[in-house]
Amino acid sequence: KELKYIDSTGIGIFLSILKARQGMNSRFYVREVPDHIRKLFEMTGIAKFFAEQENSQ
Repeated sequence: KELKYIDSTGIGIFLSILKARQGMNSRFYVREVPDHIRKLFEMTGIAKFFAEQENSQ
């Protein structure tokens, strides 16, 4: 399903995942992020922690 909306709770969940993955030295991939969500990730500063991966289908 496509992510259409995210609020501060959702961003907090992403931050928790990123923190846990960092402790494991493991990257967290996101793909097919809608432009309006990508802009929010960039504004909040968490976009730099995501490794983008193109859909390989």
